[in-house]
Amino acid sequence: MKFSYAALLGLVPSTFAASLPASTSQNAEHGITKRGGGAFGSCVSPSFEKRGDQVWMNLNCGDGRGGWHWNHINLNECIGNHDGNLVWQRNGGFGGSCWLDGDATGSKYNHFLYIFCGNGRGGNYMRSIDLDEHLVNRDGYLKCEL
Repeated sequence: MKFSYAALLGLVPSTFAASLPASTSQNAEHGITKRGGGAFGSCVSPSFEKRGDQVWMNLNCGDGRGGWHWNHINLNECIGNHDGNLVWQRNGGFGGSCWLDGDATGSKYNHFLYIFCGNGRGGNYMRSIDLDEHLVNRDGYLKCEL
């Protein structure tokens, strides 16, 4: 049986995410208020891949009428890396300073992305972000709403 650090983290609920109200959240430093979210209630089979400096997520989403659509979204458009921490940010470009590694290529355990990120001072850390906060399914099509 293969065990990974990412699998262990996926079993531990995020204290930060659990402390946010269900309807809104705000990243105070960047002034981003939650508009979307909840895509993982109607989307399945997440996978992640790195293409150059871009991190892509593939996800199959239901359209509410019995149909399914495969989606491919560049998470760099929604997520940034600030001092080694993942934050929601328009055109954040976190893929230039974060990388996928082996079993830590994202989460098949809930709706979190697990990825290694540099802090710009030589430190590298495993980080996670709750993708269900700002990814939304609109009629089978995945969108990032910030």
